[in-house]
Parts: sequence; C-alpha cells; structure tokens
Amino acid sequence: MRLARNDLGTEQRLDSAKIRQTLGWSPRGLEEMTIAAVDLMITYGVVKSPTM
Repeated sequence: MRLARNDLGTEQRLDSAKIRQTLGWSPRGLEEMTIAAVDLMITYGVVKSPTM
C-alpha cells in the first residue's frame, strides 16, 4: 500500500499484451481483484472486518 500511495491521482497506462500472448495469462477482473485486496488487508490487520 505504501508504494501505491505515491501514485494516487496519477493515470497509469499499462499494456499486458506481451504477457497475455507469451504466457496465456489474463488479469483478474476488477471486482475479484478488489475483494482479494480487501481480504488481505483484513487478514494483515490493515483494516478491521466490517461487522455483519
């Protein structure tokens, strides 16, 4: 998170065509990626789990 904080507010344009073609890789969807990131932050105590 500390590394990402420095880039907040800046637009990043990335191209994953080479890795997709070479390795057959595809990135996670935005929703899946967001949920995984939040789960890790809860696991490591960065944020508290919401009370249900």
